[in-house]
Amino acid sequence: MPTPTGTISASQIINEFGPNNNTNDLPNRTKMGSYRVSQSAGLYSNLPLDAGIPQSGPISFSQLRGKRLNVVVDISGGDEYRVNMRSKYDANAGVAVIGGFKSKPADPSQTNVLISINKKIGSSAGSRQQVALRTGSWGTSTFLTVTLGSSAIIIGAGGRGGDFTATTNTTQTSVPLYDNEGNQVYYYDPENDSYYPAYTTEETTTTDFVANNGSTGSSAFGVDYPCTIFNYGYIQNGFGGGGAGGYRSR
Repeated sequence: MPTPTGTISASQIINEFGPNNNTNDLPNRTKMGSYRVSQSAGLYSNLPLDAGIPQSGPISFSQLRGKRLNVVVDISGGDEYRVNMRSKYDANAGVAVIGGFKSKPADPSQTNVLISINKKIGSSAGSRQQVALRTGSWGTSTFLTVTLGSSAIIIGAGGRGGDFTATTNTTQTSVPLYDNEGNQVYYYDPENDSYYPAYTTEETTTTDFVANNGSTGSSAFGVDYPCTIFNYGYIQNGFGGGGAGGYRSR
């Protein structure tokens, strides 16, 4: 948890930032000068242990009051799909604890988490919730900052366009039979000694087209947790699928 804003002790500083004296027999001693840190990770450069902690010159206990650990999560490398920032943290993927005096906290609550992204992250279609980049949840009072570099492309997936389902129907109809001169043909029934109109059967085939809706596109950025975003890249949501257009029976 952050160091106290009032009276502060060496053990409280060590608990937040880790020991830096490299001795095992003096766990509650620390070298204040070693807390003057300037470190780069991902898109972040010249980071101090926390904002306001001196990086050179005199340093005192009072200057470490009300401070919290800086942890960078650098999401770099090749293209990815549907990235969850918290999952990257939990997997220790690209995680750097500023200062390097302690390991990454299993619970990032009440720390400064700085996300660095400078790559393409895509998504998949079918639901707006299948976002390309999601913050994930970060517990209690985490200060979450997300920086997208100039090469960052966060893009949702486009939906599938509409189409048709074709159904063929065949019907049979009895129609009068005519000769070549247009006269209706009759047949003779010897049992009844009568003449009756002759009929033939015609088949009619029709095709019905039923329009199917297109699928939903997905969003680019899903915010599950309050954060500050610095965007120097490109963010675009996916678009919905197009309509199926007109149709007719034939």
